[in-house]
Amino acid sequence: MSFESIYHLVHKPIYMNDVFLYIAFFIAAYILGIGWNTLMRVIWRKFENTFRESCIKSIAEKRSVRFLDAFNALEGGTNTLKYKKAYSAVCKNDTKGSIAVVEGQVSMLRNIAMPFAFWIATLFYDKADDNTCCCILIGCATFLAIYSLAILRQRREYDIVLTKYSYIKQ
Repeated sequence: MSFESIYHLVHKPIYMNDVFLYIAFFIAAYILGIGWNTLMRVIWRKFENTFRESCIKSIAEKRSVRFLDAFNALEGGTNTLKYKKAYSAVCKNDTKGSIAVVEGQVSMLRNIAMPFAFWIATLFYDKADDNTCCCILIGCATFLAIYSLAILRQRREYDIVLTKYSYIKQ
């Protein structure tokens, strides 16, 4: 299947006369979405622990001594284990649901990065006189931009949890 035929599938309306074809289309889209979500979680987990350790270390260095004492008093050998304990304590007391909102944002950004990049690349394919290399670069740049936003939101989640934990322990 060529890039141009995929382009036509994405951008040309699909006319279906039968309700069952619509149902089959939505079921297939749902199953593909679940598969995509699983793939993105697997990729995300590959670097999540390393990223968490470095984020927690940099956040902890910027905080006060009182914050470091509360964090270091947690049980666990690594910052990741200590963070998980702090996360549990904060989630029990998080009445506004701010952590869940940021987690939802991270999940959404992580899951839309590749489909959105593909869509942007196909839009530019139409405008770029079939310049495939340009479209691939634009798609990669879009993917990296969205994935970078997801990383920044993940860092914000760590910051929220650690800050709220230090307030809980005061």
